[in-house]
Amino acid sequence: MKVCHQCKTCLEDNAIRCPIDGSQLAQPFDGTKLIDGKYLIEKWLGQGGMGAVYLVRHVGLDKHFALKLIHTYPSNHREFARRFSVEAKAMGKLKHPNIVDVTDYGIDPRGSGLPYLVMEHLVGETLRQKLKDSSRLSFSEMLWILEHTAEGIDYAHRHGVLHCDLKPENVFLCKNDGKDGEEVKILDFGLARLLRREAYQGGEIHGSQIETADIPVLELKKSIVDGPEVSETAATPDGPQGVWGTPAYMAPEVINGREPGKHSDLYSFGIMVYELLAGAPPFSGTAMNMMRAHVSNPPPKPSESCREITPEIEAAILMALEKDPGTRPITARTIVRLIRNAGLQSERRHWRSREIPRRAVVAGILAPLMAVVWFLVSLTDFVSNLEGKTVDARFAFSKSRSPDPRILITTIDDRSLESDKIPIANKADEISETLHRVFDAQAAGVAIDFILPYSWSRSQSFSRLVLENADRITLAAFAGPSGEIIGTDCITGLTSVALGSRRVRSLFGLVNLQESNDGIVRRARVHYPDIVGINWNSWPAMAADSLMDPKEVIQKAPVKKAGFWIDYSADWRQIEHISWNDIGRWLNSDPMFFEHRLLLLGGDYLAGGDDYHRVPAPFGFPKAVSGVVLQALIVDTLLSGRRVREMPVVLSLALVVFLCSLVLFGSLCIQRIRIAACLFAGVILINTIAAFVIFRWLKLIVPVFGPMAILLLAFCTAMLLRRKLTPFPSSEASAL
Repeated sequence: MKVCHQCKTCLEDNAIRCPIDGSQLAQPFDGTKLIDGKYLIEKWLGQGGMGAVYLVRHVGLDKHFALKLIHTYPSNHREFARRFSVEAKAMGKLKHPNIVDVTDYGIDPRGSGLPYLVMEHLVGETLRQKLKDSSRLSFSEMLWILEHTAEGIDYAHRHGVLHCDLKPENVFLCKNDGKDGEEVKILDFGLARLLRREAYQGGEIHGSQIETADIPVLELKKSIVDGPEVSETAATPDGPQGVWGTPAYMAPEVINGREPGKHSDLYSFGIMVYELLAGAPPFSGTAMNMMRAHVSNPPPKPSESCREITPEIEAAILMALEKDPGTRPITARTIVRLIRNAGLQSERRHWRSREIPRRAVVAGILAPLMAVVWFLVSLTDFVSNLEGKTVDARFAFSKSRSPDPRILITTIDDRSLESDKIPIANKADEISETLHRVFDAQAAGVAIDFILPYSWSRSQSFSRLVLENADRITLAAFAGPSGEIIGTDCITGLTSVALGSRRVRSLFGLVNLQESNDGIVRRARVHYPDIVGINWNSWPAMAADSLMDPKEVIQKAPVKKAGFWIDYSADWRQIEHISWNDIGRWLNSDPMFFEHRLLLLGGDYLAGGDDYHRVPAPFGFPKAVSGVVLQALIVDTLLSGRRVREMPVVLSLALVVFLCSLVLFGSLCIQRIRIAACLFAGVILINTIAAFVIFRWLKLIVPVFGPMAILLLAFCTAMLLRRKLTPFPSSEASAL
């Protein structure tokens, strides 16, 4: 058979020149184009170090295949035929999408015999041709090729088959039938190993021209490869020392004469990785120089050839090129995974250096704006009430304390009304005489939580009570919706003249209470303005003054609509109560009981149900209390040394800015949305827990609901911005 290497046409032996282009013909072997009686050669596809590849047609099946004729084989062809049969069967069992499928094998009987392998016919180009035709492959395309090549290598290794000559020429990129893209196929699996074993058995290698890059059975004498790294006396188990393969891709242990293993294939694969990324193999020059370098020299850093190779990728590449086979990665997939992860790490590092400063600026701009939004929203009644609910919860979980023991509540209750049906309006003399005795018992003060009627102004006993104890008695008044004061007409006439208008007004404290929109009383005030703008002291503030020294009297601060928080951590159930029915008995049996105490006289009966108020009760406490009990709590709050305070607005704004910055920055910079969501939830949880702890120990109200709502807004804003900003590298580096 003759071949025209110009047009690749195959002709019979009697042809002299190519009928197509007139070129001279080469004769690779004698005989007809029909191989082994069933494969008709139609076209020459290529020449390699181990033989030539032809396009053939199976005459029986009328189907095309690629047939490789092995031109290099030993003279002991019977032993070779046996070994060839064993190895070919092993190659035929390698059924993997990334390994060329071997469908048949045999030895054509002409001459000494022509061994051949039949493979699926592939249309495409080798990786070497791809590298020559493309100026540069993208990093993702390289990874795709390497990953599929690695799958085929690892599959063959698991089935005990080595390649022994991995290089870009033996990686084929073929077109899919009717599909987009390409497939990766590894060629010549096991052929180099087969011929190498035959060479080790001492057989003489026959065949036609060998590629200059392929070195068959080379004696490694000291005169050829100098240096202590190459063993002069090493020998393989099968016979004399020798190598088979391509010097640019050969493993050091193979050059040293040791039996190749899967780590040798992995070294060759690592050289391919190096070449794809750096643009050239690590070592070049003559065959001897390359082999010496593989054994003795560390590979040059690939970043020296390609500046775009990052330190992470460079470290991953060099791991596969370790001189010691035991220190290389254990599989080809591991090598690719290391490269992929290194590329991803590099891309993430570049992303962080580029994006984190930008996102920090975005977070720094948005956080103060959201803090301003929080401040404006916190002024609304809706948010204020919800924030109040969080304060209620803090009171519920806070440690309860005992109220001031000097406070004594005396109530006209249902039992008192049953025993005495006379209305309170007609009992001025009786009540005044009893209170005279309370003062005589050295009580610190008396505060009456009733709006006394005009009829009491005609009681001489009540007038004497007020005149003698004007500095220690507090009467109740009420500021109506329009600011008018109700209840002061119980002091008139000569009593009013004797006291003077200023002292008369100082007798009265306003019993008004501030209910939130949800009907719960959380705050109180020290004083209220009337219709003409004059400040009137609150009833509990005046009552608390009677228990203080003049130097400790509560300072009348400017009017504040918000007032102050009532301290519901005091257990009001511990405030001592006595019924008005029992007060005479106490005065008779133990008058010292009232000494230095503040008696709060009020009502606690069903008929006065409109004087019950909802309070943020701790667990197990009543949800509503009578007006006098609530006033007693306010008095206790004023008397306590540690009042409930709100965090200053400036500090609250600073806190919200900090929390918003943390959530915005974290949500914009953290790769996984779940982790960003956990950060958001964690910030809210930590702020809430801290607010409860601070309240428990310092009685300081740190805002909870407002920051929670603004942080949710910050998180949602960050999630929307993530769609507009450069995404975080999540699967593989898009470009090197």
